[in-house]
Amino acid sequence: MTQISFKCTVQAPFERLWQTLMSEIEKPENFSKSILRSEVLERFNDGLLRVVSVPDADVRERITWTFDEKKVVSTLVGHPQLSGQIIKTVEAGAEDTWIMSTTLNWQSIDEGVDQMVKRKVEGFVQECHDHIKAASENMTP
Repeated sequence: MTQISFKCTVQAPFERLWQTLMSEIEKPENFSKSILRSEVLERFNDGLLRVVSVPDADVRERITWTFDEKKVVSTLVGHPQLSGQIIKTVEAGAEDTWIMSTTLNWQSIDEGVDQMVKRKVEGFVQECHDHIKAASENMTP
């Protein structure tokens, strides 16, 4: 099992940070150079199903969010060698400061895939995490 966590402080109103998180769900290619394109396949009340194209594969994710819990969960769907989630949470810090955490929990059926996750997915998650922070802090009200 691979578990990787990232944490940062975001100095912005929560509504702006949440709006940025929702933008990343809709258009992840705007938040990472590793994503070639994305497509929303289905929408439901608390989430969506999307496919994300990266250089080596197309990946399906079921993404759910809970505004009250300040949480977004992306669950890998239908991959033959991987299962897991990327969980983003937001906790209150000082006034207009939030602690955003992203945790990657994935399991694979082989060591080579584990190494790929560590090598590629960790960089992708860090890039998205950093871009969400920057976009939230630099957005004009």
